[in-house]
Amino acid sequence: MLVLNRRPGESIVIEHGIQLTVLSVTDRKVWLGIEAPGVDPAVRVSATAISEDVARLEIGAPRSVSMEGDRISVQVGGEGHPAIGAQATFSVNRTVGQSLDVGDGLQVGVGSVAKGNPCITLESPSIGSGLRITLIRPAGSYVRIGVEAPERRVYRRELWDDMVAANKAAAGEGDDLTSLLAGEHPAGGAQHAEKAAPAEDAAPAAGEKVRPS
Repeated sequence: MLVLNRRPGESIVIEHGIQLTVLSVTDRKVWLGIEAPGVDPAVRVSATAISEDVARLEIGAPRSVSMEGDRISVQVGGEGHPAIGAQATFSVNRTVGQSLDVGDGLQVGVGSVAKGNPCITLESPSIGSGLRITLIRPAGSYVRIGVEAPERRVYRRELWDDMVAANKAAAGEGDDLTSLLAGEHPAGGAQHAEKAAPAEDAAPAAGEKVRPS
């Protein structure tokens, strides 16, 4: 698992067009914005551990919710939708292995709950499967985010932007950021991809302090 410290407004870029942005960190609750191919509009997600095998999933700006048996489908509003201005959310408890459908084809589920840290799974035809995002104890103004993305490189957004800029300068022409996000790496991308670190051993960024658990 790769563990990165992120503050509100900071993002993580994952190959194949996926971007995770920390929207807010308040009262030990973290809201993430998810942008990915086929996910339109972007999805706002939060997760809170309830027990050792249950987490509460929250989806921001729901414009409609349908339930059929154990299957739950949520359609979300885009920019300017009244649900965003009202800060409306849809909340539901899901056990490990359960998910709900968000928008057209995105499945958001509970992968695990370990030491009070919920793991969110993301899956869709366009982004594939196996993507797991763990929210690890918010500390002050930042949160530690664990990313498991098999066969995909993961970058802090600022590092990604630096590589894109270097790639453009080396090529002497503009590159399509969308194609780069889709997996066409910037120059040196393989060397500069973030390296995985155990969740419990990951150190905070320079100047950051972790509050005692």
